[in-house]
Amino acid sequence: MGQAGYPVPEGALFVDAVRGRDSSSGDSKHPFRTIQGALDRAQNGQTVVVREGEYHETIYANTAVVIQNAPGEAVWLDGSREALEWTQDADGWSTPMPAVLDREIGPDNGDPYVSASHPAAAEPEMLFRDDTQLRQVLSRDALGEDSFMADRRRKRLYIGGSPQGHRWRTAALAQAIVVSSPDVTIRGIGIRRYGNSVRTQGAVYLARRGDLVEDVVIEDVATTGLTFYSEGNEGTGTARHVTVRRAGLMGIGGSQADHLRISGALVEEANSERFNATPNSAGIKVTSSRGVIIQDTTVRNSFDTTGIWLDESVVGFGVDRNRVVSNGITGISAELSSHGRIADNIVRDHEFGVVLYSSGDIDVLGNSISDNTGIDLDLRQDHRRQNDPRANGHDPRFPPGDTTNPWLVQNVRIRCNVLGPGPAQTRLRAVDLATGIPADHMGISVSGTTFVVGGGTTVAQWGTGDQQRTRDVAGPGDLPSATGERANVVASATSSPKPCNAHDGGSSN
Repeated sequence: MGQAGYPVPEGALFVDAVRGRDSSSGDSKHPFRTIQGALDRAQNGQTVVVREGEYHETIYANTAVVIQNAPGEAVWLDGSREALEWTQDADGWSTPMPAVLDREIGPDNGDPYVSASHPAAAEPEMLFRDDTQLRQVLSRDALGEDSFMADRRRKRLYIGGSPQGHRWRTAALAQAIVVSSPDVTIRGIGIRRYGNSVRTQGAVYLARRGDLVEDVVIEDVATTGLTFYSEGNEGTGTARHVTVRRAGLMGIGGSQADHLRISGALVEEANSERFNATPNSAGIKVTSSRGVIIQDTTVRNSFDTTGIWLDESVVGFGVDRNRVVSNGITGISAELSSHGRIADNIVRDHEFGVVLYSSGDIDVLGNSISDNTGIDLDLRQDHRRQNDPRANGHDPRFPPGDTTNPWLVQNVRIRCNVLGPGPAQTRLRAVDLATGIPADHMGISVSGTTFVVGGGTTVAQWGTGDQQRTRDVAGPGDLPSATGERANVVASATSSPKPCNAHDGGSSN
């Protein structure tokens, strides 16, 4: 924060938390005090310039405006309040809750969000001691030096030790920015310490086409950092050079987010509240969307979740040149999705590296997938079918039976990847877990790919279509190829990858 220096156009409105007044004219000498005060006066196309400082507010952008920091000045939207009033009684030290925040989770599609090991994950309260977030527990008996409990009946927050000698802050607002106008730009702004619920979604929420978030930092929010949503089929916006750290559930999310573009982002320590891996935690998760691009982005060090997850009918996607490292369960996953490209990514240190789950018509090109403990590249079919209206995962804008997305592992082209090294049980698996389709009938082709073998790792496990069974493939040359595909390039543990044009003939989604 404080690095960005955007031009200030003529006619801009100014905001200053220290010198401003919302009854002012808004010019540079008479700034507004709040960002919302400026937005209430802004016209289409106008720029709101925010001076250095901390702003405790939720802002609503209903006009096509630009919201940016003053050149070289650090601006923070902070959803927390200082906790200055502490009382000691028989139950310990406590401070008043500044607000009772929404705690709704919403529909769970039959899968619980919260596990018995982290039962307070969905609770939106947040308490910070010297800028470090404490862990929330649900009873006073569970309190320790690094935890707190929210007593909603008494409207108080309890801690396990003494508050003396520390600075304390607690979340008091649920959202930072809600955008309901197209063509809004937010840049050079920091957002931190908002207590949003699962149902509330992103601390920053954008719901129209043409919206842009760039050079923005989002830190320490209760559930999701940034959410894109497209109403109807009108399309959504772009996240460029956005950093999201320590989002409780998800770093960046999108639903019905057609034409979403995420580039140059950094998402780290997502799912910091330790929600269950399913149905909804991730570094980046996009559902029921078309024409999605995620590129040149790093997703790392998340907690027991998926790095990049395309789920529930994402059609026409590109996941390119990303670095996806140490997110727990899966690096990159495409589930119930189709017509995509996963290319030139570095994916390492998960249980599963790249997973295509009931997804097809996908090019897997030029990726380095290594150091995973289970399977490097997993092609996995389940029982769900697109023409079954009872199955979860349909894009609500398209009736069941959508022929553009059949929910089948089929027509997967694997070119010029390096699978391994690492302790995975197998480099490649292709299997139907429910409906008996042999891998030979899935239209899978493998070419130009290096399999780093050894240490008990098999080259591949190839589904026979017989009750989830697979047969071990001893060497790359023994893998079947789809009709018309060139032969596999054979490599060993000590071989260097041979020259290969991964994008020759690949998808251009």
